[in-house]
Amino acid sequence: MNVLVLKPGREKSLKRRHPWIFSGAIERVVGKPQAGDTVEVRSADGATLAMAAYSPQSQIRARVWSFDAKATTNAEYFNRKVKQAVALRAALPADAGVECLDDYQLQPEHVLDLVGRRRVLFVDASIDAAAPFETMVLEAARDASFSSHAMTPRALLQAYRDVQHEEPPPCTLLAIRGERFELGHAPGAAAMAALADALRWARAWLDEGAVPEERYRAAGLTQAGV
Repeated sequence: MNVLVLKPGREKSLKRRHPWIFSGAIERVVGKPQAGDTVEVRSADGATLAMAAYSPQSQIRARVWSFDAKATTNAEYFNRKVKQAVALRAALPADAGVECLDDYQLQPEHVLDLVGRRRVLFVDASIDAAAPFETMVLEAARDASFSSHAMTPRALLQAYRDVQHEEPPPCTLLAIRGERFELGHAPGAAAMAALADALRWARAWLDEGAVPEERYRAAGLTQAGV
C-alpha cells in the first residue's frame, strides 16, 4: 500500500472530516502511487487517518475516499456506496422538497444540479461580508472564473443559461462572515455567532420562501443582511 505521511500538526483538518489533503501538508510519500491510486494517509506519529485518491499534479494532492482506516476501496466498495446512496434517496418522501448538496468549489458540472429546482440557496463563508451575514439575489453573469474549476455562483448561472437555453431557477447567496480561513483553525466565537444568525435566516427562507423584515426582528437578528 502506498502511503502519504503528513507533517506534524497537519492532521487536524482530517480529524474534523475535511476530505482534502494539500501538497504542503505532506511530509513524504512512501511508494510510487500513480494518479487515481488509493493511498493510506498517516499522521506524523504513524496513525492511519484515511484512505484517499492520489492526484500528483494537483495542489489538492489527495481526496479522501473514506475515514475508515480498514476500508478497502475496490469495485465492491464503490458499488456498495452507490447502492447506499440510491437507497437513501429512495427513502425520501416524494415531496421532501429540500436537498442539501455539500461541495467546496463550483464547477461546470454543477449546472446539472440546478435542473428542475424551484429555488436555490448558495451558502458560503466570506471575509468581505458584513457581520453576521449578507444575502444577495443572484443574476447570471460571465466573469473571469467562467473557464476555471472554481466558478462563482453568477458564472455557474450563466453556464446554466448557455447549456440549458433557459433562465436558471431563482438563486440567492447567503454569505456568512468569517474571520480566519487557515486550515487547522477551529471557528471562533464570532464566526459561530454569525453562523447561528445565518441558520435562523436560512430556516425562515426555507419555511416561507420570502422573509419579511418583521421576521428578522422576531428571530432576534442583529442585521437583516439584505
